[in-house]
Amino acid sequence: TEDGEIPAGEEPNWLTYNSFRQNEQGEGVFDAPDLTIKLWLDTKHCPGEIDFICKVMNIGALGVAPGLPVSFYYGTDASPGDYLGTAKTTEAILPGGASLLRWTWKVPAGGVKDSKFFARADDKGDGTGTQNECNEDNNTDGTDIATAEKCNGEDDNCNGVIDEGCDCITGATEPCGTDVGLCEFGTSTCDEKGKWGPCQGGVGPVEEKCNGEDDNCNGVTDEGCNCIDGATKPCGTDVGLCEFGTTTCDENGKWGPCEGGIGPVDEICNCKDDDCNGKDDDADNLCEPPTSCVECACREPCVFGECPSGFVCKDNYCVPK
Repeated sequence: TEDGEIPAGEEPNWLTYNSFRQNEQGEGVFDAPDLTIKLWLDTKHCPGEIDFICKVMNIGALGVAPGLPVSFYYGTDASPGDYLGTAKTTEAILPGGASLLRWTWKVPAGGVKDSKFFARADDKGDGTGTQNECNEDNNTDGTDIATAEKCNGEDDNCNGVIDEGCDCITGATEPCGTDVGLCEFGTSTCDEKGKWGPCQGGVGPVEEKCNGEDDNCNGVTDEGCNCIDGATKPCGTDVGLCEFGTTTCDENGKWGPCEGGIGPVDEICNCKDDDCNGKDDDADNLCEPPTSCVECACREPCVFGECPSGFVCKDNYCVPK
């Protein structure tokens, strides 16, 4: 020990219990079974039948012979409803062991009256049993088939309605989106709750561009555009001395400035259409007085019918010979 003393020896077991190495089992409540149960419902044969599947377990110290009654009821253990029937186990349930039991209930013509069911082990159908158990308060288990409905095209909860609350059958697919314009259909898949999932794999609408396509998939091509991005066309005029230029469509679908052409200028006296209006030398005041625009140049008037050397008087103006 901590104080340096030799510890005292233990009292011999047989002096207290007088059962050393005898492996005796206790008497009374400790030498008894203790039955528990787990209940499932198989509703695949609805609306005609419901299969009650039970696992009866023995957590006590004494085995139970075959033929243990298990009874089934509407409602819950706390609020039991109508008695439905009784089945019996077909094998012994040893301490720590379990037995599976399956009982088929023929659903009446009117259908199920309650979505809640429960089962009680060691119950002959009248609330009495055949076993003296350690604990009589843990013999029941219940379930609710309202939660058993699946979105599978079947009446899982035997209420006469198929897939209530479901918009679709789980795993089903359908096209979604649109195939108008540049859009392409996607696929939506029904989830386990019977709701259509997101649209996947398609091509959706985008902002409209001036490209000759229906980008936003509204059935109208290039709305708001005057031209297709990158397109060109002649601009200006080729009347008189003018020459056509080129205008280019921008990304907003608007024609840009006219580039590369020759535009009109002020008219001068040259027998040409400088201002590109289809007429030569038609402007006023082309020449400084007293000259006048005659034969493609500003000419001096004749003086008493005479002109400088190399010119002759024609229509009162001096023109080259």
